[in-house]
Amino acid sequence: MKRTWSRLHWMPFLLALVLWSEATLNSFAQEGLVMPSSDSPENAAQAPASRPKNAGNAPAKAQKTPRGPEEYTRQPNLRDVAYGPHERNDLDLWKAKSDRPTPLAVFFHPGAFMVGDKTWIPKPFLETCLEKGISVATANYRFSKQAPFPAQLEDGARAIQFLRLHAAEWNLDPKAVAA
Repeated sequence: MKRTWSRLHWMPFLLALVLWSEATLNSFAQEGLVMPSSDSPENAAQAPASRPKNAGNAPAKAQKTPRGPEEYTRQPNLRDVAYGPHERNDLDLWKAKSDRPTPLAVFFHPGAFMVGDKTWIPKPFLETCLEKGISVATANYRFSKQAPFPAQLEDGARAIQFLRLHAAEWNLDPKAVAA
């Protein structure tokens, strides 16, 4: 029987996505990666006391630019594997040592679909999974400025389909995938 998804099925996911995106942007603001909005009451105290006369209604520029790709402390077994046609459709894979197919954890970087890179994978997450015999993949997806929503979700689904397609070749269990 074919499963169809109504709008109601997507609502809990979309609500979680909105809350997660807001939390991500707030954490970026706390780290100084983006300037918080001075419109909100809690940020009014942090806003500069005086604005230059030529500032007008132009949005404030971020003090720092969001960080870009980072160097891995542990190199992946497979790096920059293309899973789709777009230049950002690439993934990295660390294979856990095992004689049997291993479960797979897929990490999608934070950034509210606007910034981020697959190299932002937390080191403790990667190390713990590999120690426990779980292979790990991390994937990039198109940003919202490159493709409108839901392209990012489609890229995530495509990455997982691609990993399942190559499961036998890469010693992965296609029925034990978590993202």
